[in-house]
Amino acid sequence: MKHELVEFIKGYKRRSIELQQLEGICPGGTDYAEFAEAVKELVVAGILSEYESNVPSVRDNSLSLKYKVKQYKLRENAICAVQEFALKNKIYKEINLSLYMTEHATAWEGDKQYIKMLSDYLYKYGLPGEEVTDQERSYDITGNEKWILEGGKKVLERVGMQEKLKISYLPEPLMIAVNPQNFNRDNHTHLIVENKATYYRLLEALPQTTCTSLVFGSGWKIVANITALEKQVGLPNSRHQLYYFGDLDHEGISIWNALHDKRKIQLAKDFYLALLAKKPSEGKTNQQENSVAMGKFFSCFSANEGKRMQSLLQQGEYYPQESLSQDELQCIWRTSTWASI
Repeated sequence: MKHELVEFIKGYKRRSIELQQLEGICPGGTDYAEFAEAVKELVVAGILSEYESNVPSVRDNSLSLKYKVKQYKLRENAICAVQEFALKNKIYKEINLSLYMTEHATAWEGDKQYIKMLSDYLYKYGLPGEEVTDQERSYDITGNEKWILEGGKKVLERVGMQEKLKISYLPEPLMIAVNPQNFNRDNHTHLIVENKATYYRLLEALPQTTCTSLVFGSGWKIVANITALEKQVGLPNSRHQLYYFGDLDHEGISIWNALHDKRKIQLAKDFYLALLAKKPSEGKTNQQENSVAMGKFFSCFSANEGKRMQSLLQQGEYYPQESLSQDELQCIWRTSTWASI
């Protein structure tokens, strides 16, 4: 109850308020004794104060019918809360929390968990030197590639980090190789791979498949620029089916999930299943786990296959695309049901 009263008072513009107004804020069914106790606590905190000639409430003589509102006391509390949080968590020096002590105090409770994540990220990696997409920066900081677009941008602006984090909102052109002999088809299939080495290992096999293009995703960049595919291959009015093959790790799964949300891109499962026959590598300790993305990813495979993948990731292991040789990659692509001639 006290929290509801404080939130109302934060946006209250007048210097006095009647007890009846405060009571009207209470949710239905609130016990009056609980309400009265909350008002008394605000008086003790100095946020509310009684008038000298105030008339006592009929229902509770310890309450007055009218109070003075002292907004500056709320700011004092906000300042203390922010300062204590910054000291306790050793917030990174470049993060500016001053706005939470003034007009953005109401956003503090919702923002502080992300501020801590941002601080931890900066202590680990420092300020970035190169621009990356908002999805990649979101994932690196919070493990949720949509965080910046879903409200995180405002948090970064409030703490003065929007420009310093070098976030690009303009997608780069796709890096793509085309197979002109398949341009006369009505339906077009495209393979997207996460890493440059895999792209080059597959490139010479492109004419031996039914795919119209091979795309180098370049990590998170593909999420932003995938919308350019149809225009770049010059087939804006045709039907297109996209397949994705990335590292079998937390980040690779999150990249596919972000793509899937945008374009319903399927997994090139043949490649992933081939990885399972190899010895896994030691895991990447700096990656964030996205449980939603993992659930969607594993559901594309059989129950046993999904469990194997989940188990190895939980054990701190992963499969880079480079686990497959050039011959293996090309053979898998040429013989896959969705790309074989």
